[in-house]
Amino acid sequence: MEFLENRRGLWTLLLALGFGIAGETLLFMQRHCRRVQSSLLDDFRVVVFSAPDLAESKAKVVEERLRALPDVEEVRFVSREAALDELKSQVPDLAGSVALLGENPLPPAFEVRLVPEGIARLPSWVREVSRISDVSDVRFKPAEARAIIQLEFYGRFLDVAVSLAAAAWFLAVALVFWSMTRPRARWGFCKEWGPCWAISALGAASGMLCVYLVSYPLRLAGPLWVWPDVWSQLGLLISGTLGIGCIAGWAAPGGESRAGKHEAKTHRSAAPADVEDAREEQPAV
Repeated sequence: MEFLENRRGLWTLLLALGFGIAGETLLFMQRHCRRVQSSLLDDFRVVVFSAPDLAESKAKVVEERLRALPDVEEVRFVSREAALDELKSQVPDLAGSVALLGENPLPPAFEVRLVPEGIARLPSWVREVSRISDVSDVRFKPAEARAIIQLEFYGRFLDVAVSLAAAAWFLAVALVFWSMTRPRARWGFCKEWGPCWAISALGAASGMLCVYLVSYPLRLAGPLWVWPDVWSQLGLLISGTLGIGCIAGWAAPGGESRAGKHEAKTHRSAAPADVEDAREEQPAV
C-alpha cells in the first residue's frame, strides 16, 4: 500500500514510538513517586517524650492535648515497658545492653502520626508541642521528612505535567477534527485507515514496551517497584493510536495521494495532444 511505501508511514511510526516512550515514562514516574512517598509516610512518626515519672492521669491529658493540635492523624501512648519490649523485638543487641543497667531507662512517649500536608509545617508544629507541660523532648527523622516533602512536590509536578500533556494532546486532536469539517478539507489516506491505525498502535505499544523493559530491573531492587494500572495503559495506547493517526491524516499533502496527483497531471498534459490529433483527422471542407 502507498501509505506503507512512502515516508509518511515511517514518520508516523517514529512519532507514535516517541509518544509511547514519553507517555509511559511520565506515568511510571508518577506512580513510582507516589508509591515511595506512601511508604515513607507509613514509616514516619514524631516521638514526643514525657517526664519519666509521668502519672497515668497526666498522660491522658497530654494525649488529649496532642490530639487537639492541627495536622494530627493518630496518637499512640507507649509506656516504659512497651518501649522496652519493642526495643527487644527490633534491636535485640541494644536491648541486652539496656538490660545490664538494671532499671528500665526508657521514658514513656507518644508516637504521633501527622497528615501528609502537615509534614511541611512540622517546625511550627514542634514549637507548639514544646509548650505543652510534661513534654521533655520531641524527636523525628529530619532526612525522612525532607524526602517526603520533596516527593510531594515531585508528585504534584508530575500530576500537572501529565494533565497538561493530555490537555495539549487532546486539543491538537480536536483541532485536527475541526479542520476536517472545513468545506475543502479531505482525509489524505481515507482509503488506508487500517495501515495507519496499525502503524500508530504498533509505534505506541513499542514505546511503552521499551520503557517497561528498561525499568523492569528496578523490580529486583526492592518492593517499591510499581507499574501504572491497566486503565492508564489502555488510555495511553488508545490516545496514541487515534491521535497519531489523526495528525498523520491531517498532515497529508492536499488530501490527495501521489498517484492521484501524477495521474491528474499526466491527463492534463496529454489533453492538448489529443486535441491536435482530432483536428488533423477532421476532413477539410
